[in-house]
Amino acid sequence: MHAKPREKTYAGRLAQERRRFDMVSEFDDLAPIYHYWSNTYVRAMVEPLGCSSAPSFLARYLQRSAERCGSKRPVFLSIGSGDGNNEVEIAQLLRRSGLDDFRIECLELNASLIKRAAGEAREAGLAPYLSFVRKDFNKWRPRRTYDGIVANQSLHHVTNLEGLFDAVRGALAPGALFVINDIIGRNGHQRWPEAHHLVERFWRKLPISHRFQHQFKRYEDRFRDWDCSAVGFEGIRAQDVLPLLLERFAFHVFIAYGNVIDPFVDRGFGPNFDATARWDRAFIDCVHACDERALRDGYLTPTHMLAVVANDSADSAYFARGLTPQASVRPPERIVGEADLDAMERALSVYFEVPPVPRGEPGEIPTPRLPLVGCIAQDGDAEGALEDGWAGLALTFSVVPERDITRLTVHATVAEGMARGTEFAVDVDGVRVRGVPATRSLALDCPVRMLRGMKAKIRLAVGATANLKNLGLGSDERDLGFHLDDIVFEP
Repeated sequence: MHAKPREKTYAGRLAQERRRFDMVSEFDDLAPIYHYWSNTYVRAMVEPLGCSSAPSFLARYLQRSAERCGSKRPVFLSIGSGDGNNEVEIAQLLRRSGLDDFRIECLELNASLIKRAAGEAREAGLAPYLSFVRKDFNKWRPRRTYDGIVANQSLHHVTNLEGLFDAVRGALAPGALFVINDIIGRNGHQRWPEAHHLVERFWRKLPISHRFQHQFKRYEDRFRDWDCSAVGFEGIRAQDVLPLLLERFAFHVFIAYGNVIDPFVDRGFGPNFDATARWDRAFIDCVHACDERALRDGYLTPTHMLAVVANDSADSAYFARGLTPQASVRPPERIVGEADLDAMERALSVYFEVPPVPRGEPGEIPTPRLPLVGCIAQDGDAEGALEDGWAGLALTFSVVPERDITRLTVHATVAEGMARGTEFAVDVDGVRVRGVPATRSLALDCPVRMLRGMKAKIRLAVGATANLKNLGLGSDERDLGFHLDDIVFEP
């Protein structure tokens, strides 16, 4: 009987994984355009929960987990802690929030990463709060229960997800939460056929300068997908993470996002984009808006997830933008034919209206920039817009159409806790176009007549605001009305 090639055996993949991470000096080395995208769009998804980033989300719900357990000296577990930089940040956030007597057990197999993590903890003055357990999470079995468990970008490296999730179920103390930040797209971080089709559609808009693959050191005339799981465990079972969680846990919080945007902001092509350049940001805005519409309409499923799950069900689960975990599972057996791709492209065609690549230096963009999609240009600043896309009672701005417009569609998220019966209205040049009762997630189709080159003034207004802190729904002290997700202008 012939032995399997070393790279295809578990031991061989494990050795590859160790070597790969031994050579990584910095794990959070994403391009500036990634941070533009995440700070502009992803941050707005977590802020209603009183968070500003993935680490603050993880820390907030670990603290809530300890409160649910009634533990005065909580012990947490971090699965696949790597070099410990996230655990150090989480520990700092926990201390700032008033939790001072706790410990995070860091479960990690790579000895060199454990050594680095221990050094970081000492330098940060957090050595008493972090301890380290060298163990393979594919074979780990708990010896105690924990007041909260966290997995930060580690689950997509796990081959024995069933065994790990069963172990986590048994390791959660009564009331404890399992808090997750991870990738849930196709195995090996490849694109499903429908997503690949849309990536190629946007690819045609890129100048050659933006088609250089920094990881492989090559230009790609056409986008070339590749399977990251061929080496080590990168994305080895990413597509199984969400369905297996649904089988074993109850979801308390689910924030899912991203898909087509991934190759443009990740390590391969992301460094090609200038986060300060008008065209580069406009391109990313269009791709993100396309993702959001495709997720809402069911053409795509998300590739990223922030989640809180537990053994017990939630009294009131929070699903950002109404996107449920069940609807976010992409069945691998799903067949996508040419007719399906054509229908999807027709439905999303307005998002491909990326502005022409400028020949000169990019000018300053209006601040704050609004998520306007289609053949349209923002003219001047927006009145009433906050930096993260939220607004109070009203948002007013001017646009100049590049083609005649016959319809616009407003997608907005109304602040949680808004009084029932509150109206949301759209005015164009002082004329009421449409008004409807404000529900949590809005999609308003508005027939309009806007002529090419003629400036138009648009006003979005809601009849009341909500203060999350006063309502006991979060820590945001602002009086919020709605978050503008995007406005689609159709010729």
